[in-house]
Amino acid sequence: DDVLVNAASDVDGDNTKKVEVVVKQKKIILIDHDDSFVHTLGNYLRQTGAEVNTLRSGPKTLATIEKMVEDGESPDMVVLSP
Repeated sequence: DDVLVNAASDVDGDNTKKVEVVVKQKKIILIDHDDSFVHTLGNYLRQTGAEVNTLRSGPKTLATIEKMVEDGESPDMVVLSP
């Protein structure tokens, strides 16, 4: 999905122009290593407009990511939590 971002730009000091920009929403996989910080990290990433999918670390995680890639749902980023 795309995200519509509204911004104001002061071009010449007198006129403020409203600008709308469409930004591609990033797909992020967050790998949870059983640390409570993963929730905070996920929330920070969501505040940037990213779609965050949290997966528990373990043997099935790699297979899940490989399946996503095969299905054309490749993440833009994989983040390892502490």
